[in-house]
Amino acid sequence: RFELEKKIYKGPWQVPNESERGDPKAPRRPCSTFLTYLNCKRKETKANNPNSSAREIVSIIAKQWRMASQEERGRYRELEARALEKYKNDLKEWKESKPEVIIAARREEMA
Repeated sequence: RFELEKKIYKGPWQVPNESERGDPKAPRRPCSTFLTYLNCKRKETKANNPNSSAREIVSIIAKQWRMASQEERGRYRELEARALEKYKNDLKEWKESKPEVIIAARREEMA
């Protein structure tokens, strides 16, 4: 069965390298509200639960997030909104600074 599927398969044999996925200088999307909360609370939670695995730490923080007040959640939503605005501005600047020749070459490669 494997040999048959191997003969039929027409896709790439390897996962593309990081350099092939896109421009490494391009701005990265900001984290979601929960991920921002998770990143802020991870160190503190790990210190309070030194024997817990990474999965258990995330589970503990997820429970805290569900129990968090709207005020606390709102603070992280504001952080996300600011990061999103910064990302949009950085993306606009990056697109404007990128030469059209490179963009045209990439479009031809994708076509």
